Amino acid sequence: MFKISDIIVPDDKDIRQIASVRRPSFDRANSIIVGNKVDVAACFIGDSITESFELGAYFHDLGIVINRGIGFDTLKHTNCRLEADLLQLKPRVGVFMCGINDIGPLWRKYIDGKEITEEDYD
Repeated sequence: MFKISDIIVPDDKDIRQIASVRRPSFDRANSIIVGNKVDVAACFIGDSITESFELGAYFHDLGIVINRGIGFDTLKHTNCRLEADLLQLKPRVGVFMCGINDIGPLWRKYIDGKEITEEDYD
């Protein structure tokens, strides 16, 4: 028997505030998908490029396609959400699209001429 408490939810301390704003809607949708054993064709997880991607326009013929993109996410933050927002949904195909926000420090160094600190890569 499925229980709502069976849903995997990422630890809030590992997720930045912007991701936490979307967390309740993702958790509700995930519980419906898992609870009803929905056959998910594909699930995309990543940053704002993923969030803004009009998946239905390109992949409508595949079946159910889930978008779990969150603007400003880095690889570290997306990785914290991986189990909850991708793996537990058991899609036939999982697409991880992230990384552009991780190169911000390089932009500051090479374009703005600012020093990069170790914190920038944390």
